[in-house]
Amino acid sequence: MAIEGLNAPVLIRRDEYGIVYIEAENDRDAWYGLGFCQGQDRTFQLEGLARVVRGTLAEMVVPDGLAVDRLSRRIGFAHSAQKQMAVLDAKVRQMAEDFGRGINDGMKKGLRRKPHEFTLLRAEPTPWTAADVLGMLKLISFLLASNWDSELMRLKLLLADGPEALAALDPAYPDWLPLTIPPGEAAGQVVDWLAADLRLMTAVTGQCGGANNWAIAPDKTASGRPILANDPHLAASLPPHWYLAHVYTPEWAVAGASFVGAPGFPAGFDGHCAWGITAGLTDNTDLYVEEVAGDGRVRQGDEWVECPVRVEVIRVKGGQPVEDRAVETPRGPIVGPALAAELGAISMQATWLATKPVRGFFMAHKVRDFEAFRQNFADWPGLPLNMAYADAEGNIGWQLVGESPRRKRGWGTIPLSGADPANGWEAEGVPFAQMPRALNPDTGFVATANNKPISDDVELYLGADWIDGYRLARIAESLAARDDWTLADAMVLQMDQVSIPWRQIRELVLAVPAAGDAGQAVDLLAAWDGVVAADSPRGLIVVQRFMLLGVVADLADGADFDLAAVNGIRLQQLFEQVEFAGAVGADQSHPLAVLNFPAELAEYGLTSQGDADFVQID
Repeated sequence: MAIEGLNAPVLIRRDEYGIVYIEAENDRDAWYGLGFCQGQDRTFQLEGLARVVRGTLAEMVVPDGLAVDRLSRRIGFAHSAQKQMAVLDAKVRQMAEDFGRGINDGMKKGLRRKPHEFTLLRAEPTPWTAADVLGMLKLISFLLASNWDSELMRLKLLLADGPEALAALDPAYPDWLPLTIPPGEAAGQVVDWLAADLRLMTAVTGQCGGANNWAIAPDKTASGRPILANDPHLAASLPPHWYLAHVYTPEWAVAGASFVGAPGFPAGFDGHCAWGITAGLTDNTDLYVEEVAGDGRVRQGDEWVECPVRVEVIRVKGGQPVEDRAVETPRGPIVGPALAAELGAISMQATWLATKPVRGFFMAHKVRDFEAFRQNFADWPGLPLNMAYADAEGNIGWQLVGESPRRKRGWGTIPLSGADPANGWEAEGVPFAQMPRALNPDTGFVATANNKPISDDVELYLGADWIDGYRLARIAESLAARDDWTLADAMVLQMDQVSIPWRQIRELVLAVPAAGDAGQAVDLLAAWDGVVAADSPRGLIVVQRFMLLGVVADLADGADFDLAAVNGIRLQQLFEQVEFAGAVGADQSHPLAVLNFPAELAEYGLTSQGDADFVQID
């Protein structure tokens, strides 16, 4: 193909799996080539993601698109990306521009016909820009932020059931918080509105998940070379979030997984260094309950301060344009609006909304050692990540990356009052030099699985909402058990299904007196080996959907606990944090009947009783 704007010929090949191999003579043509291939292969996916970032989904999809656009405009993915362009390193900006130009040509010149989604929707692909690349990074940072949804959940529980129920159900909730939040009954409905909008957005983008990675030192492998393994658990989607590729130039080469809509390789190998990611879950996003005047002002101490207001005009397919106001408080944008002069608007403060330089993955493909690799992430205000590392010299390492704020007060576990000047962040966050890392540890391996990275340290507080450490414990016990690891063995470990929690509670659960359906469930569990295999008895379903709900109800201690409403935000996080403090019987004072059991459990007498997720019975 004859393409204008290239500096030299570019060769693109595809193997039998459709994975692209791009050979270019220089950096600019290389990233243009990757964008071109993504534009060819993922045209509609890119269009959908770009519209979520820009807040233009309603132009193509109605009616839910309007709610997504409003939330996107209020958060300001595109607005903050445009501002950030001005502070980018020239090489990073050029890389994003060439990649975006490649996407556009791939969509227009690389396709023989229009993708069928556009035909069905009577739409056309829209041009990508370098700002869209930054907007994509902000969107992913939002989706992988550790606890904005947890903060909403806690506020909902606090308003509905009081501090006692919240403290019982959520060990991460500090005792002092009820003293500092504003009188928040008016925030209740705003919480529901925002939660509903968030569900619509994640329905379009896919809710992101967890991951695991590890690096094994040479003296623990059969080959005498280090092994790096990575399994990012993003939500299953078709097409997937990832785009596998191999890019080659005379000066550098990289193979691995790029992310759709962005250059660079979050998981890759450049011939010298290999790296892989898991979500770091450091708390880089806080919510605040704001008091808003009708003219866009917010209360700050005893004063009402002016806030920048953007009037956003949202075009709607088949309808009239809709105007929405985006208000920027001193903390961050208002994302959950309230009516004029009403208490309860919710604002968001996030490191990834800041106007700061960004490097990170944009330059990872040129590194030759661990120190150079980690220093790239000194400029990384985006999503927090655990970076596992290995290199051809036999080194292994780990670096936790992503800017982490220092709070004036509190721990970021629940929305605080925006009007109180004592709340908020310090001007400077945690210095990058203090972020946790390791190089060639004595254990002979490094591993992460979205777990808590270090012990609690007031001077280096990184968050409270980690995923439990059971997966990491299983990885660590497996890696420590042998010194002859191979690539095939590492792949088997990635598919490991042993449940450590079941080891810890098995005897306790089997000792519970039970009859009827509960007795059948206990019999199932007694025969279960704790391996969560596809052909095992459905012990996991019984534990998670029957017993854990009973524990949650028991801990609520008779409170008017609205499980269905809380589940709409994220009840699952509560389940992961529940500690089994005693036996759970079938005669709880507030038992919960679980509905919608899978059909294969019918043989055990566990059958569906309706369409709802849960029902509370007397």
